[in-house]
Amino acid sequence: MSDDRQKKAISAAEFFNETARKLLATERGLHAETLVSSVARLAGSLMYRSFGLDPNIEPGATVFSEQAITQGPKLKTVMLVTLQQLGQKIDAENINEEYASSKVSELTFKESHDRLAAFFLKYCEVAPISHLDAAIGAAIATGILIHDCREVLEVKRGAGIALSGFSEGMKTAPYPLNGKSAPDTQPDPSIIPAAPPYSPYTSEAANAIYNMLFCDDGALFRSQSGNPGTSWQKILFSEAADVPALQALALDNSQEGRIRFLAFSRLRRLGIAVPPKVLLGSIVEVPLSGGLDALAAYSEGGVRYVNQSGKLAVIEGMASFLPLVNALLTASKPFLAQTIPTVMPRLPPPKSGSMRMTFLGSDGMYFGEGPMPVLQRDAMAAPVVQHATDLLLAVVAASTNERA
Repeated sequence: MSDDRQKKAISAAEFFNETARKLLATERGLHAETLVSSVARLAGSLMYRSFGLDPNIEPGATVFSEQAITQGPKLKTVMLVTLQQLGQKIDAENINEEYASSKVSELTFKESHDRLAAFFLKYCEVAPISHLDAAIGAAIATGILIHDCREVLEVKRGAGIALSGFSEGMKTAPYPLNGKSAPDTQPDPSIIPAAPPYSPYTSEAANAIYNMLFCDDGALFRSQSGNPGTSWQKILFSEAADVPALQALALDNSQEGRIRFLAFSRLRRLGIAVPPKVLLGSIVEVPLSGGLDALAAYSEGGVRYVNQSGKLAVIEGMASFLPLVNALLTASKPFLAQTIPTVMPRLPPPKSGSMRMTFLGSDGMYFGEGPMPVLQRDAMAAPVVQHATDLLLAVVAASTNERA
């Protein structure tokens, strides 16, 4: 493969990775087996499209071809090389083929195809990139996803799932795209939403506090002009990164959760390994008739609440709130254990009828979203909803008593 084709395949891998994470997310976050299986299926399906087989074959039919036998192993090789370059000790001999099954995915082949194919094919058109090179890009993306999911899905098992997905895609006649075969009728692939900050409130001060809840814009935490800044600000924002100081700040359990998250974030940008899945904060957003309610609790015990009207409540150093904060954080930890961090920019505030839960982890931002009644019945989300409600009631009561 020429350098130009290789660069195009890598760019495609980045797009496929980010697109799949967004389109396959549910109110419970991302299901690792489904994510790996779906992208592998699309890699195989793109490879199928490069074979030039009869386009009139019944969609969904199983198709056996010489091309799949000769070309198919490329996807496996690319996936394994990607994993090896990411530091994984894996080869064709130690893939766990017991997991080479579509049954571990929460989606059928058609459901994976329906969610992803229009966007993947549109990318091929606008890049432009051939279906063969796009298939290689999707195999690279599959390897990256297996690596990123390693905390919840063993790499050898993930590779087995990918093999099944490659095979399914290369042996299944593609389905029409929403009843149409022409990808130019499909949505534009520029699906990455506008990046934060967002302004859900009429007050600029409330919007600033709201965006600071998520710690994804370090500029909001810099010292003001003329102010020398605190010690943590000097560590976080020094032009030349002091890695040992950043590591000490990130690992300091007595430090504010938001500051620790910012320190972990800079370490990750520097390419420094960080301990995975350390929970530093939980944020719950609920759109109400009068606006957006946003409640945040952090690892040191601090609480921020932005009311739908834009009014703000801050809880710091109040021992009576610690049990409530700890209960919410404990209820949030299963989301980190069972899902993976997003690579997408933070989404705009949730729309009416939905509730969003965002979790700040040492390795990135996690989220779950869905209708409130659904979340209240979900085994993993319901405890978060309940403990967030308990904390909110306590914050409101404390604010009312203070005004009285």
